[in-house]
Amino acid sequence: MKKLVIAILVISLVIVAWIAFRYVWISHYNRGSNYMTKGKYDQAILCFDKTIKIKPKFGLVQFHIPQGNTFQAAAMATNNHNI
Repeated sequence: MKKLVIAILVISLVIVAWIAFRYVWISHYNRGSNYMTKGKYDQAILCFDKTIKIKPKFGLVQFHIPQGNTFQAAAMATNNHNI
């Protein structure tokens, strides 16, 4: 009986860890989106890169990285004109 309880606990922990890892990409994506809205494009791109490593087929991230690069280039050009 004791072995059965331990086996059930171990299996439960493995399942919970697997589920938690599967959805870690959401936090990276949300953080990247927040950075994009704040104009912190370097940080946004890093978060989106992490999202791609975990969930490579998530299409919105594939859109946001070039968008972040474009916004970053525009911001840098604007800053260079203000000097």
